[in-house]
Amino acid sequence: MRGFVAALFAAVCFFGSFAGLADAQTLGAYKDKLFSYPKILEKSQDGSFLRIDYRVGRDIDERDKIRGAKVKGFYVSMRGRKGQEDLSLSWNGGRIEYARTGQVRGAQWIMVYLHGRGGDRSQGISDYNFGGNFNRLKNLAVRNKGLYLVPSITDFGVQGARDVAALIARYAAQAPGAKIVLACGSMGGQICWQYLNGSINVPPLSGVLMLATHADNQFLASSHLSANGRPVPIVFGHGTLDGAFAWQKTKALFDSIQVARPNYPVRMRLFNTGKHGTPIRMIDWRHELNWIFANS
Repeated sequence: MRGFVAALFAAVCFFGSFAGLADAQTLGAYKDKLFSYPKILEKSQDGSFLRIDYRVGRDIDERDKIRGAKVKGFYVSMRGRKGQEDLSLSWNGGRIEYARTGQVRGAQWIMVYLHGRGGDRSQGISDYNFGGNFNRLKNLAVRNKGLYLVPSITDFGVQGARDVAALIARYAAQAPGAKIVLACGSMGGQICWQYLNGSINVPPLSGVLMLATHADNQFLASSHLSANGRPVPIVFGHGTLDGAFAWQKTKALFDSIQVARPNYPVRMRLFNTGKHGTPIRMIDWRHELNWIFANS
């Protein structure tokens, strides 16, 4: 990548070398009783794999005021909209529209949500869709010195990955040492895999959540899994009734990562009877982000 993006990458890498001196980031509790995982049906010995009870009647019908479109009011807080804006970034190779909320300069952590095909930034910035789970994420950012970015992705290939990388670099340069985490929904995972597999440069990542996306076995040959590679914590979230991407392939990749590098920080949360959008509705952001921060 050229121009100011390359300069930003250099700045991020320089300041990022001091990140280890800071205390581990921990997000304070926020509506945990409403958003914590329900009953655990199956758990691996080390807790890295969970099969989680998911029920449409409880987790959609009882939770939403308008089924699938608007959650009940006590699940949301408008404090998460503090500083929320719709913006655009032009750089030396493209342009990207995005929304942001939270702390811009000096943020301790930066979260970027990448939607799937057919979506746009309105999905990840919505307060009421997906059971209010994005509103919770916005509140966690605002209340814990974080920055939340949601770009509109029009290309899931190389150009889209470069556009998102430029956006991340711009804000990472304004928050030296901030932990950078990506949440990749459905086809958004195609961009995240490009970063993890090393085909596209991006500022150093602290963690990735892969939510209802495809399994890319190229990761097994990436530098992250080598003995001296820098591990990027990964959380896989999937539903057992996902009609777009088979959960069995994600589970096979999860197992293969554990075999290739037994101490690699990787988790899988499997939502029993959940469909394609279930992990986005049900992922416990605070629980998983605190694990990522502790292991990055």
